[in-house]
Amino acid sequence: MKKVLLASILSLVVLTGCGKKEVITCTQTQSMMGVSLEAEMKITLEGNHFKNIDMKVDANLPESYLDKKDVFVKSFEKSYANYEKQYGVKPTISQTDKGVRVTANMTEEQAVKFSGSANTKATKKEVIETFSKQGYTCE
Repeated sequence: MKKVLLASILSLVVLTGCGKKEVITCTQTQSMMGVSLEAEMKITLEGNHFKNIDMKVDANLPESYLDKKDVFVKSFEKSYANYEKQYGVKPTISQTDKGVRVTANMTEEQAVKFSGSANTKATKKEVIETFSKQGYTCE
């Protein structure tokens, strides 16, 4: 009887992943009017549940725009202003040597809202499909 119980527990651990953490990295690159936008999302799952999302977007400006970084910062602040209301997260927007960087670290609840999911449960396949539909390449 003990062997059957032990086998059942081991099978359950193997099948569910027992809270195994997994990080999925999704990237997207776009270019418009000489500005290169490089986005990276690091989605952490723990046992098929969202744990968090770390977002980074770099806007690399052409040489001729580098002296206007403050204008781009204000533009990004406007673009991301609704994130706090919509997802409960306030992105950090800062200047870099090449342009502007936007970062945000989202908790489990914020990640669920951002992904458009109805709950915290998500498989790796579902995450990849969701972000692929938004133009990201995930690994």
